[in-house]
Amino acid sequence: MKKKSRKSNLKNINQKSFFFEDYIETNNHYKKKTSSSISEDRIYILFFFFMSLIIIFAIKITFVSFQQPKFLGFYSKNNSFINLRRDIVDRNNEIISRSIRSYHAGVRSKLVKDKDKFVLKIKIIFPEIASNELKKKLNEKNFFYLKKRLTAEEKNKLWSLGEKSIIFEPFQSRIYPQAELFSHILGQIDDDNYGISGVEGFFDKELRNQKLINQPLKLTLDANIQYLIKTELDKSKEIFKA
Repeated sequence: MKKKSRKSNLKNINQKSFFFEDYIETNNHYKKKTSSSISEDRIYILFFFFMSLIIIFAIKITFVSFQQPKFLGFYSKNNSFINLRRDIVDRNNEIISRSIRSYHAGVRSKLVKDKDKFVLKIKIIFPEIASNELKKKLNEKNFFYLKKRLTAEEKNKLWSLGEKSIIFEPFQSRIYPQAELFSHILGQIDDDNYGISGVEGFFDKELRNQKLINQPLKLTLDANIQYLIKTELDKSKEIFKA
């Protein structure tokens, strides 16, 4: 009986040890399989993430390549000229009044690095501007107009300075190619391009009519005859002075 009991005990121990070893191997195998599957999942997730980034950047680059660059858009926008008033011509179609693009020059004081050097540069172009007043504006104001209604030469000189602090503000102005020949007849306009006197004031609505903007307003005046009259008047003035 004792021998049988010993055999049965040994058998049970062997069975338990076999079961325990099998459990450990199975558990280890499961852990290895789980860890490998997790690592594969991570690889797939990373791959998907990077592929998504590549696709997004590719779409963005394609979109940007078909889009007009901002600086070109800014340039074309600034260089687009929409006439606000019609031209005025004499009976021979000689232009006696026309709208053109002009500029005001402004200064952003915070962008001026060396104020003393800046003042010297401006004095070379505009000797009439007082240095003390300019320095005072630079110290007290964030923005101020350096000069309004620049000529083309003045604008080019300021542009050549390469100062980021100088801002060119576009606006429309009215020019009279015949100078003072018709000034007493044509009159003038205000800063908002509205006629306030003379022909400019009397025909203001017609001159601002956008439907006829490409058709000049034709007057019965004759520049040649008006020039002859002015010349004779000037001669008569000289005679009376003598």
